Amino acid sequence: MKTIILITAALIYFVSPVDAIPDFLIGIGFVDDGAVIAYVFSALNEDIESFKTWKEEKDRTSQ
Repeated sequence: MKTIILITAALIYFVSPVDAIPDFLIGIGFVDDGAVIAYVFSALNEDIESFKTWKEEKDRTSQ
């Protein structure tokens, strides 16, 4: 559930015209958007690694 909320919030922030750094500032306008997306990818990577570990353990115990 946390992951779905995180992805939804990041998408809303990315498309929202209200940003910490306005997008019309050429060169730095998308820095905050990129930081949010990078954070979400990092969090997703942690969740995916946790799932893979859980799945591998489950497969080992079921054999």
